[in-house]
Amino acid sequence: MAFLIGGSILLMIPAAHLADRFGQRRTILISLIGSAFTYFAMVSLPDLPTAAFAGLCLLTGGMISIANPIIVAFGQALVPHRSSLVSGLLMGFAWALGSTTPMFVGYFAKRNDVGVILALQVLGILLLLSPWLMFALPKQTQTTTSKVSPEHE
Repeated sequence: MAFLIGGSILLMIPAAHLADRFGQRRTILISLIGSAFTYFAMVSLPDLPTAAFAGLCLLTGGMISIANPIIVAFGQALVPHRSSLVSGLLMGFAWALGSTTPMFVGYFAKRNDVGVILALQVLGILLLLSPWLMFALPKQTQTTTSKVSPEHE
């Protein structure tokens, strides 16, 4: 768990710079696709050497975590006059989904016909659906312009 959190710490700031340089949508898409593949590899390859598995955990944690703050910033730019509401909704949905998902995965992991690995792999397959939802986002966000009086220009 520490390596997953460590990965998010290590990749959060570089991801913000990538979002500024290459665009939020492109960075979100790379994060979502990358998180699906690294997560699936982490679940499917538990017999890796410890150092390789720790590195994979760092990469997975980073890839999974970097999309959320960029999505929140994207939402705030879409609705600048209600940025607190947008932040609360997006972060609330993220925390609610993150806190209820283990319950469902645990239920299926306990079943004899499913098992732990298959339950976690199905979660990885569901993670592959998230890039498709990203395409529903608007192409451009509204830009906020500051109103400066002509005498201050």
